Amino acid sequence: MAEVMRPMWALVLLLGGLTVAPAGALADSGPPPQRVVYHVDTADADEQRAALRVIGNHLSDVGDDNVDARVILQGAGVSMLLPPGIHGRGLSGNGGDRIQVRIDDLKIRGVRFYVCDNSLDRRGIEAREILYDTAPEDIVQSGLAEIVRLQSAGYTYVKL
Repeated sequence: MAEVMRPMWALVLLLGGLTVAPAGALADSGPPPQRVVYHVDTADADEQRAALRVIGNHLSDVGDDNVDARVILQGAGVSMLLPPGIHGRGLSGNGGDRIQVRIDDLKIRGVRFYVCDNSLDRRGIEAREILYDTAPEDIVQSGLAEIVRLQSAGYTYVKL
């Protein structure tokens, strides 16, 4: 009988040493947010609207809280934020109501927009305050350098 008791006592001691974790501690917090940098460098207004639609679809498919999205407007893509009627060395503004509404929606959903300062300079766009809903901290010196920086920080590159 003593031989039977020893394994049971060992089991009791083993189980007694275990701690019970709170219910939330074992819950799966899910995957980390997807980190994406979207690169827009086209002057075509239809393509710009399509790019904004694709970004919105991505957020809708994955969930706004599951995506950390950045948009880099570089080259001719800066026209997305220029008001209609504003021109800059071969570039016309596409930032009319339709694009502004889409930008506002994406910003509300957490998307950050950055503008390449080199692209603005190359096109003779000196008045940064005319860019739609753009603060000084939204202007990066080099769109390409910002894309590379974000990629090295773990962002996935998507060319739109």
